[in-house]
Amino acid sequence: FPADSFDNVAGRCKALTNRFQDEGRDTAFHAIWSNQCIELWFLLHFDYMHANITRDEYRKRLSACIGRHYEKADATVFAQLRPKLNTAVKNAKRLMAEYNAEFPPSRRAPATNVYELIEYLMVSARLFIFDDREVGSRQKDVSPALLLYKALTFALFHPEAI
Repeated sequence: FPADSFDNVAGRCKALTNRFQDEGRDTAFHAIWSNQCIELWFLLHFDYMHANITRDEYRKRLSACIGRHYEKADATVFAQLRPKLNTAVKNAKRLMAEYNAEFPPSRRAPATNVYELIEYLMVSARLFIFDDREVGSRQKDVSPALLLYKALTFALFHPEAI
């Protein structure tokens, strides 16, 4: 996306949320982004990284982390990412803290706010995570947060299916 388009989406979400709140509606809009690419979010599951590299380099580094050639359509990578979710959240927050909060998303590279969605899903589903492993939820069946995380991962790997 061009930088203006990228930044305008985030600004538009904020403006819509403010308008809805002024109207007394309980609706919020929030842009979720990963700059330069979603593979940054995936890499943060394994280690902290603050290097603005090419998309090809992201894929090469991710291949090294997962121990095989990474392809965008590889939905099986989720199994390797899920146990490291807390690490990704911690690393993404650390990365975002490196930037002035007033910087638009296009000027934060590398950076991602995918962790905000994940935290929201965890709170919404009352899912408790500790030391990179799921230790419980209030339900005996599969948690809604895990289902939504899987759906998000599927959508990222299979955009043509949406």
